Amino acid sequence: MVVYTVTTACEGCDHGPCLDACQFDAITKGNPYKINPEVCTGCGACVKVCPVDAIVAIQESIDPEAQEYAEKYVDEVVQLDD
Repeated sequence: MVVYTVTTACEGCDHGPCLDACQFDAITKGNPYKINPEVCTGCGACVKVCPVDAIVAIQESIDPEAQEYAEKYVDEVVQLDD
């Protein structure tokens, strides 16, 4: 399973979109934000919404169910923005 981490590129947004994207509450607010690897499912939703590309994978495989959730979430956000 993919697990993500937040790099120092994180600007600690007042209300980071990654917090909303993570349905598993794996991300905690801070500067930089933190991802709890014990809770992170590897869905990648946070990566897709980070405005500064500060979230990166630290492992290379993914749970297919988590990937499906991430793709659905991003599709819904894009539709709302249109």
